Amino acid sequence: MGGEEFAIILPKTGVDEAILIAQNIQTQLKFWIQLK
Repeated sequence: MGGEEFAIILPKTGVDEAILIAQNIQTQLKFWIQLK
């Protein structure tokens, strides 16, 4: 997962959706870090 995905997602979505996506990614990253 890299910056390219943000470049694709952000222009198509509103600010609220972008924030939700960012929070979702943050949650997944925290979960993934705990698994290691």
